[in-house]
Amino acid sequence: MPRFDWCQPNGGTEYITTKPIEWHVGKKNSGLIITVPSGFKFESSVPRVLWLAFSPHDPFYLWAACIHDWLLENAYRPAFAAGEWYDGAMKYGAPKWKTKLAHIGIFKHTVR
Repeated sequence: MPRFDWCQPNGGTEYITTKPIEWHVGKKNSGLIITVPSGFKFESSVPRVLWLAFSPHDPFYLWAACIHDWLLENAYRPAFAAGEWYDGAMKYGAPKWKTKLAHIGIFKHTVR
């Protein structure tokens, strides 16, 4: 089960980081590291119609949601942020089939 000590619920589907987190973009030791600061608010958005299969509170996907939102808020391209969402979910051992399916939805929703 993923660690859950880096964020806390902030109402609804919103969360807030409780300490800075680092993400190695692309792969570990890639040389490109982003740091999401403590106090960053992010949302784990899932359309209500999908809540039976994809909970917005699923700890396997919170890290991915945080990285994704941070990248979007800092002017990274949506396709790039969607790819990092996928990598973030896989880092935490999320089920591969479910992650691939969710990734398609995220990509279609954010990349226009």
